[in-house]
Amino acid sequence: MLRTITTKSLLLLTLVFLSVILFGCQEDSIVRPTKHFYINDYAEVLSDATITNITREGERLFNDTDTFVHGGTILIINTILFDNDTNLDIYDEHTLLNRWAIDNDSMGLIINLYFTRNGNQLELSYERFSMSQKLEQFIPKEQLRFLIDKTLYLSNWDESKIDLPVMHMYYELLETVYMQVYDYVSFIYDMEIYELYLNSYQSDDEIHTSSMSYFDYMLFQIGIENRIIVLSYFIFTILFISLSLLMIRKDHNLTILKRKKK
Repeated sequence: MLRTITTKSLLLLTLVFLSVILFGCQEDSIVRPTKHFYINDYAEVLSDATITNITREGERLFNDTDTFVHGGTILIINTILFDNDTNLDIYDEHTLLNRWAIDNDSMGLIINLYFTRNGNQLELSYERFSMSQKLEQFIPKEQLRFLIDKTLYLSNWDESKIDLPVMHMYYELLETVYMQVYDYVSFIYDMEIYELYLNSYQSDDEIHTSSMSYFDYMLFQIGIENRIIVLSYFIFTILFISLSLLMIRKDHNLTILKRKKK
């Protein structure tokens, strides 16, 4: 009786585990981030240089402030190609703010940049943002709106080089967070230097513009970057369950039986 119950329990646990994995692999109601996370160029409008630079700056901001009070600020930029076939619901900035490990208990900001196609060119049409309540205590929405307008729409950069106003906006966001939230003395950047960097950029780093797979997103959410660790754990779990089932199927008696000698 005990053997039957234990076998059923292990089988049930295995089925539950597999069900969770399969359910998670189903299409989500929102878009998942790319592997760069801090800059998700779904519209494929930015250069590799800008994607790499924003990724590094976003990681540095989070890592350098993570131990502070109200630490670990996350600044995310998404570019989205908007046409009649676009499902805008999956890019909803308020939903993404809560789902991408930010929520209102943390310090986070997401800015969506919506582009439309005009011939062979992609043009910035409008933007939307969502900011966590904690971050809004330090940066009012009115100030953020002015910053976005000043850098995206009122800049003197060539309109064909969207990288420059986007990077300008991100630098201004970084400066505001570092100085207003964490009391840094200064954050110095130079857009002319960045333009030189943009024009001369060469790298073998892989650039991702598509969403993470569910498996990669799951690892990212729990803070594991090494796939080998997770795969080893899964393999060990499967082997352990299999070995347990084999041992249970053997006939083992818990009592000792002795027969009287004739």
